[in-house]
Parts: sequence; structure tokens; C-alpha cells
Amino acid sequence: MRPLSAQVLIRKRGGTAHLGYGSGFVVSADGYIITNNHVVDGAESLEVTFKNGKKFSGKLIGSDSISDIALVQIKANDLDYLKLANSDEVVVGQTAIAIGNPLGYYYTVTTGVVSGIQREITPPSTNNTPDNNYYDPFGILQQQQQTSTYNVPMVGIIQTDAAINPGNSGGPLMNLNGEVIGVNFLIDAQGQGLGFAVSSNTVQKVKADLIDFGRVSWASLGVVITSNSEEVAYELGLKTNEGIVVVEVPAGKAKEAGLKKNDVILGIEGQNLLSPEDFITYIRSKNVGDKVKLSINRDGKTMEIEVELQELSSK
Repeated sequence: MRPLSAQVLIRKRGGTAHLGYGSGFVVSADGYIITNNHVVDGAESLEVTFKNGKKFSGKLIGSDSISDIALVQIKANDLDYLKLANSDEVVVGQTAIAIGNPLGYYYTVTTGVVSGIQREITPPSTNNTPDNNYYDPFGILQQQQQTSTYNVPMVGIIQTDAAINPGNSGGPLMNLNGEVIGVNFLIDAQGQGLGFAVSSNTVQKVKADLIDFGRVSWASLGVVITSNSEEVAYELGLKTNEGIVVVEVPAGKAKEAGLKKNDVILGIEGQNLLSPEDFITYIRSKNVGDKVKLSINRDGKTMEIEVELQELSSK
């Protein structure tokens, strides 16, 4: 494994001079650091502390509420850093190693396995609302509140049973090669061993977009979808129980292309993506303005419709 010094403690001072903390890790020799958006949200200043005790002032390069990822930079060079793995290669059952600062126990290492992949998570959409089941913004139990606005699903999420507690947010979830497969961001307090991490491929896109453009742009088909099944097909009078059902088509590129309510998406670009989670993950791997060809079943007839992808809004 790479040196643990690449994992850091991030402190923020908020608008009320309250000091909070979370985790993060170095991803480049010149001082770029990955953490969660909800760790740095509302910060007046950021302080980054390494395991050897060295402290740096952190500059927020940018953040993305949809993926809950933020990018911080410190003025330093020749740093040890962690490599982002290809999360498409992550498999259920492989060893997972979580590193972070849970409840003030700095630089804690826990192990477990990858319990699930391609999870879809839709966190609560209210701001500053206590939520004892999920988010751990700064590792302070009394202040478990969500500080970011989430009203779109997060996809491609990795589930793990490695122990994750308040304060782990922003820390790396790693494989046995010492590579980062995800960023720990969520726990479900209603159960045990239910931790979740943003996939490293998502992190790679956010990092690149923030450095290159200063903002993150996610592609969207611009429709509401749901899984198909025998029950859904019967209720809606569909001619197939396969694929993904289009529930709503608001005004936008998809409507202009001719996509309609109750159309059943059987594939995209020649691929059979039979779950909404896989479908959304695929769409978000594309760029705004890209055109994708959908295979559609409409009233028992198969057709193809080409749709230009629009930008996903977090509102």
C-alpha cells in the first residue's frame, strides 16, 4: 500500500466560528486533495493536517453537490499521493479498506469487503435538517445534518461493511493494491455494516472537470424512469415486461426527439441496460451535448430514437 501520509484530516471553520472536521486524501504530488462536498460546505477557512503533524491552509478549488465530492489544494510539492483505481473493475466480495478520522480517532484503518456495487442513493433534499440515519458532516453526532442540496439520485455507489463512522466522510475506500476505489460519504444508522462510497471513476470526472472548467457538468436524458416488471407492464398496459419504463417526459431534448411517456427503453448504443441504476450511470459517463441512440418498445413495436443529452440540474 502507498503511505498513509496521503490521508489527511480536514478542519473547517464555519460561519459561526464553529470548528468541524472530516477526512480527505492527496491525489497529486502538487497538493490536490479529495474530500466530500458536505465536509467543506459553508467553510470560511480550511486547514489540512497530515499524519506527521504538518499543517497547511487549504484552498477550495470547487465542489459538486450531485456527487458530494470537493477538491481542495494546498501549497506543497512532491507529496505522496493515492492513485484512483478503475471502479468499473470493483467486484462484490473483494477486500475494502477504509481510512479516516472517525469520532476524533485520527487516521483509523478498518477493513471489510465490498458488499454491493452500482447502488443508487437518493439522500434527503432538505437543507440543514437533522438526519440521524445518514450523513456525518463533521463527525459531531449532535450536528448530524445535511448541508448540501441533494434531490437527484447518486448512482454507481459502492457499498461496504468496513466500519465507517462520523468523521470518515471524505476518506478513501481502498483495495489491496493501495488504490482508491471510492470516497466514504454515507452511513445508514438503521443497520450495521452499511457504509457507502462514491466510486473512484465518479471522483476522477469531478476532479478533472473542476481543474479544467471550475465546475462539474453531468449529462442527463431529461426523463423520469423506473424499472419494468410484470406488475408495471400490466398496470400500464405495456407489451413487454423488460427494460426501463419512461414515466415522465418534461419539456427538453428527449421530448423534442420524440420520446413519450410509457415508452420502454430496451437498450442504448447497442447495449442492454436493464436497470435504471446502470442506465443512469451510463448516461452520466457521457458529456452534455452527446447524442445517444435508444432502442424503444412502443405499443409492441420496436424503434430507435436518437436523443441529445442535456445537462442535469441539481435543482
